[in-house]
Amino acid sequence: MGSSNARSESLGLGRLKVGKLRSILGLATAISIAALQVGCGGGGGSSASPGGGGLSWPAVDTTKAYTSSILGTVTDGNGGAIVGATVTFPGYAPVSTSQFGLFQIPNVVVPVGQVSVIGSITAAATVNGKPWSGQNTVTVLRTNASADNSQITLSLTSSQGSITGTVTDSSTHKAIVGAQVFAADGPYTGGTAPSTYQYFSVSAAYSAYTNSSGSYQLAALPPITKNYTVTVTAPGYKNQILSNIVVASGKATTGVNLSLQSIPAGVQLPAVTGLTATTITAPVLPTRAASSSNVVTGVEAIKYSLLKRLGVLSHTGFNPNSVAVKRSITRGAPSGSEIESIVIWDYTPITNLLGYDILRSTTAINKFTSIAVVTDPLGDRYADDDIALTPDTTYYYSVARLDTVDYIKNLDEGVVATPPAAVSPLGALNLSAPAAGATVAGAPAFGWAAVNRAATYTVYVYNQFPTYQADIGEGSAVPIWSASTSGTTLQYAGTGPAALQSGSTYYWVVLAQDSVVTDFSISPIQSFIAQ
Repeated sequence: MGSSNARSESLGLGRLKVGKLRSILGLATAISIAALQVGCGGGGGSSASPGGGGLSWPAVDTTKAYTSSILGTVTDGNGGAIVGATVTFPGYAPVSTSQFGLFQIPNVVVPVGQVSVIGSITAAATVNGKPWSGQNTVTVLRTNASADNSQITLSLTSSQGSITGTVTDSSTHKAIVGAQVFAADGPYTGGTAPSTYQYFSVSAAYSAYTNSSGSYQLAALPPITKNYTVTVTAPGYKNQILSNIVVASGKATTGVNLSLQSIPAGVQLPAVTGLTATTITAPVLPTRAASSSNVVTGVEAIKYSLLKRLGVLSHTGFNPNSVAVKRSITRGAPSGSEIESIVIWDYTPITNLLGYDILRSTTAINKFTSIAVVTDPLGDRYADDDIALTPDTTYYYSVARLDTVDYIKNLDEGVVATPPAAVSPLGALNLSAPAAGATVAGAPAFGWAAVNRAATYTVYVYNQFPTYQADIGEGSAVPIWSASTSGTTLQYAGTGPAALQSGSTYYWVVLAQDSVVTDFSISPIQSFIAQ
């Protein structure tokens, strides 16, 4: 899942305006010189002009150093965030992932004479006492304030394998330098006929560039039996898509070679289908009742459980109904909270697909702003955590496909998906009773402040702090009791195994949702002691 910051690139309904250069500056140029920047060298008889089609890239001033940053998320194979992972990019100080698995590596320098910096970004964490790790390729572009789609998926280090191979031109049989190879677990088929769809299990594909001999290696892959899809993009070429690739534990899957055909301009991309979105408002500091090592993982466990129930992790989709338009933005996320919009769409295998442009609008559904370019042909979701997202403001999201010729050459993109997906974040949800850490005689009466537009509130009670365990999904985030109401109070009524035990500590949280089940707010997690 990615993070987006404020940007202002105006779009029409089908074509990027000429002023929108931020993601293409260096996208193709960086690809053509990628080998030089990752230390792979050049030459070797490779095809220096992608596709041989005479494509030319926009000029950019490289006489001064440029400073950017890398933003992203570290997750596991279940789609849950990994909190406290160490993220490393060569030459820069390691950073740790915060709540929701977010990280930022600041002050990344694109040196004089270079359009971009391309390298491997890695992450590591200890999960249940065992080392987990992962890596991906990140491209930091000149004139781009941040590389904000840097997604890393972790898995058990001792079980990882890899995929290796070469990428060549099908006509000349020469190596293609700087082609980007992607792999993801899937696609899986969800839904029921006739409304079936395809999706991948990870939030972003694993990727790597080819070196001067056209070779690539996708490393640190969790083992999967016959279910990896591998594809490659290169400007001016058709993608080649290989399915049912096996990765065995501790072994390299070799000889996964791809041969690309050139493709003419003007091959129309179909519109994205299956577009839906939801929002979650969650506290940044959920409680003081648990130890500091647990405090940042509790809300992530609740959030993961919610996403699983909604089907976001397996793309069963959510209610696409729109809500009323709000005209103005007055503030960002409530203090101490974060708002995240999650946008998903159906995966479709397309041979000239470079990636996706993620679009957002607030005042009208036909005036979008580009908030991110996802150069991942296996992509099927995006998470928008812009700090400017505001409760009770309607946001329309849409997605347009980008192809491997026209977007790079003319800044053209495919048709914007219609209708857009509409969401309107809920405000922060604050608890009132019982007080945090209070000793309660009898069955507690839970209370909270009303949230505008919330239709239903659900109280969850746990007999242990609801931490998230990356290797088993929800982990201990399983309540002993839950109940729902449209009001702001609810009396505990657990019996049998859910009966409260004197002297024991319990934890509770409230989840609010709107009437069309697209917008949610998670309260802080608080504790009480049964008397």
